[in-house]
This record gives sequence, C-alpha cells and structure tokens, in this order.
Amino acid sequence: PCVGETSLSEADRNGSPQRSKSPVFMLAPQDAEPQRVKKRENQNMFAVIKTGGKQYKVAKNDVVVVERLEGEAGDTIQIDTVLMVGEAGKAPTVGTPMIDGAAVTAELVEQARGKKIIVFKKKRRQNYRRKNGHRQDLTVLRVTDIIASGATKQAPKPKKAAAKPAAEKAEAKPAAKKAPAKKAEAKTETKPAAKKPAAKKAPAKKTAAKAKE
Repeated sequence: PCVGETSLSEADRNGSPQRSKSPVFMLAPQDAEPQRVKKRENQNMFAVIKTGGKQYKVAKNDVVVVERLEGEAGDTIQIDTVLMVGEAGKAPTVGTPMIDGAAVTAELVEQARGKKIIVFKKKRRQNYRRKNGHRQDLTVLRVTDIIASGATKQAPKPKKAAAKPAAEKAEAKPAAKKAPAKKAEAKTETKPAAKKPAAKKAPAKKTAAKAKE
C-alpha cells in the first residue's frame, strides 16, 4: 500500500460493519462468595418500640427523636416496651402486646426542644381571643443494640436529693401531734370549774301595786 493508505480487512471490503469487541470480565465462583456473605451481614434486625405514647420502628445505629426522657447526654437508656422484633427474610415476632425479655438500648445524644408552634383559640361573636406559644421537650437517641430475648430490666436511678424514708416521716408526724394534746390536758386540769350564773328574779313591782288597790 501507498503512504497514507490503511489496510482494510476482508469484512470492510465486503461492506459488512465491523463490531468493536469490548473486554468482558467474568466473576469466578470463589470471587462471588464474599458478596453473598456481605448480604447476610446487611440483614439488620429491627424493632418497634413504644415511648411517650408513640410507636417507632428502629434499627441499630438509628437516630430517633422521641418525647422527653430523663437523663443527661452520654447516658445509656433501655426501653423495655418492645411491640415487635423482626429480621429481613424471617417472620417477625409480635408481642401481646409486649414481648417478654425484649429490649432496645440507646445512647442519649442530647436534650432538645421542638419548633415553636402557635395555639390560637377563637369564639366568634364572643370577643374571645387566646394566643399561646408552645415548644415540645424532646430527646435525641442513638440505638446501640436490639435484644430479642433475655434482657433484664434496668433499675430506676436514685434521685439526687437524699430524701428521708417514708416510715421515719410517718413516725415523726404522730409524735408532733401528741405533744400539743398533753399541753391541752394540763390546761384543763389547772383551770377551775366555771360557776353557773344565778337566775335573776323578776321584779314584783306590778303585783305590789295591785295589792294596794
């Protein structure tokens, strides 16, 4: 061939289109096995919990905003009111209404407040208008674990202020009441008996005047 000419294949000479061959990569069976294992690991367990009069569907590492719960940032909270526990590809376990031994543990992220809402009331033709604002107290939780069975109930935290036992208070109150009663008895003994006032006799002036006549 001359300079500047390119050699043509037999397919080009015959007029048939030339197909570009792209490389095809095939996965061997041993390379596909780790992918199946990953899919099994991604089948997360989920649970339906109830708190603050509402129900939430949660999974591990989920961040949920619920009604205000007692505690500080960093505390671990255990929710025992679990209505349902399930896993992808398996039949869920439903409680009646709760599941015994099931619990969801979460970390308290922060104590927050919701957006401000306006509560406006009106009664027409009564000159009645009331406008109030409200911000709901909320708690942000991060779910750390879901326990399907065998969870132990978390003991309630003691209050900061050390209060006296109720029995001691009950004993102190009757003792305080008895002391004034003794003083009252002593006063009644020392006081003399009050004399009854003598009945006054009616004047007999009118009768004497009649006798003279």
